[in-house]
Amino acid sequence: MFKAYIFDLEGTLVDFQWNLEQGIKAAKLKLEEMGFDKEKLLKIESYNELLNETMKDALMGRVNLPAYEVKKGIGEVYDFFDLDALTRWKLREDVKETLTELHPRATIGLFTTMGWKAAKKALQKFEIDKLFHIMVTRDDVTLIKPHGEGLILILRCLGISGEEAIYVGDTTRDILAAKEVGIKAGFIVGGEQQLPDLLAEPDYILYSFSDILEIEMRC
Repeated sequence: MFKAYIFDLEGTLVDFQWNLEQGIKAAKLKLEEMGFDKEKLLKIESYNELLNETMKDALMGRVNLPAYEVKKGIGEVYDFFDLDALTRWKLREDVKETLTELHPRATIGLFTTMGWKAAKKALQKFEIDKLFHIMVTRDDVTLIKPHGEGLILILRCLGISGEEAIYVGDTTRDILAAKEVGIKAGFIVGGEQQLPDLLAEPDYILYSFSDILEIEMRC
């Protein structure tokens, strides 16, 4: 049995509702206003890469902005779209029942690229907030997935090794983050991605949320 079960939020606990096209467009406009090169921004296509690359630019002094200002600027845009998605999110089948079964026997964690505001409201809305022992959001890290910084924070807080935990998500980014820090990776079908990329093989593929219990029994 794993000591910790860590989950992604959107696409994993709830269905995927984030407006990627409009959110990325709005974030790029904000970053342009802050002084980032328009041509470089046009080449970035993903939500995660947009935040990570602009944060790296700030940290390495390639733009005349402190990293905290970049994070604040893009975070304000992403918070808006997080809360917009929250109005449409629906809890996946068997989530509450499965977490309730796991809760007395292991630590349950959340590692999400959503911001703290939406993540907290989502757990409360679906009445599963008391089933989580620890939560790390994009507000708590410098770089988001596929970087494993948030998972490292959780492992350190819990005082456990990667081998003692599993991380379940719905994208290749989730798998790569888990593998970066030596955590078993579970991919749940039917979220943002139907299947992971071929180069990012998960340790487990889950076709329903309750499949996590079968993994527990095999361990």
